[in-house]
Amino acid sequence: MTLQQVGGAVLMALFLADIFLTILYARAGTGLLAPQWNRLVWLALKALSELFDLRRGAALSFAGPLIVILLIAFWALGLAVGAALVIQL
Repeated sequence: MTLQQVGGAVLMALFLADIFLTILYARAGTGLLAPQWNRLVWLALKALSELFDLRRGAALSFAGPLIVILLIAFWALGLAVGAALVIQL
């Protein structure tokens, strides 16, 4: 095994552990990466909502579903990159 494959396996294990802790062991803030990712997305959406002035509340109402979609995409990307590092020839 090369160092690249080990790094990919570690990355996949990290993301799988985060998915387990976030979904299956659903206690507030137990995820490894998800809480920080969700906080980052929330802060970005909150800053973006400043553009909507009077409709700020309506714009922020989309934050929850968008955070879920972006979290799933974050996990998928992390697992894909990890798998690519493992199987790259």
